[in-house]
Amino acid sequence: MPIEIISENCNQKKEDTVNVFVAQPKWEESDWKEEDNLFFPANSQVQIDYINMYLEKSLEINSDIVVFPELSILENHLVLIKEWAQINNKIVIAGSQYYIDETSTMNIAPIYINKKCIKKEKTIAASLEKSVLIERNLKVGNKFIKFENTICGTLCVFICAEYLDENTRHKVLEKDDIDVLIIIALQKDSSHYYKRIDLTVDESNPNNEIEK
Repeated sequence: MPIEIISENCNQKKEDTVNVFVAQPKWEESDWKEEDNLFFPANSQVQIDYINMYLEKSLEINSDIVVFPELSILENHLVLIKEWAQINNKIVIAGSQYYIDETSTMNIAPIYINKKCIKKEKTIAASLEKSVLIERNLKVGNKFIKFENTICGTLCVFICAEYLDENTRHKVLEKDDIDVLIIIALQKDSSHYYKRIDLTVDESNPNNEIEK
């Protein structure tokens, strides 16, 4: 399914410097539960503590943007992040969640910016997700959001497999107008993402003007 690039004007002033805080804990397999090849955090209270701890740490270092990993936040805990983002006027990429109803399942990342919540739908299913396409009626979106006029300029958020998909990546990056690119992914081995990011930087930086 071809994707459509849409723009969201955030009406913020671009700052000279922006601090990004990545809320990345060291997980064990026991921290996750699996249902029909879909993964969810296993312990609700542990997750509440995790959210509060990292939000507090982000304030201590005066972060402007807070990033939680893919699938790391349960839907019923988003209220904690919503309230925090509104009070502190920060940008928060609140991981992603599987939104499940009687007819379908979709991986969606809530992004809190300028005191609003904008939901970004995952447009490319990962390999494990493809295995439940029929059983869970897993759906993917067809719109990719560029957040323009943010404190960091133009911001894009990829969810996992979207960034490794050549067609999606090329369409989003072809205009070379992205200031900040964030990738959230649930992976045991992230090395192939780092290699792909290095290639992206090299492709957009032929004169070695950007330091990796």
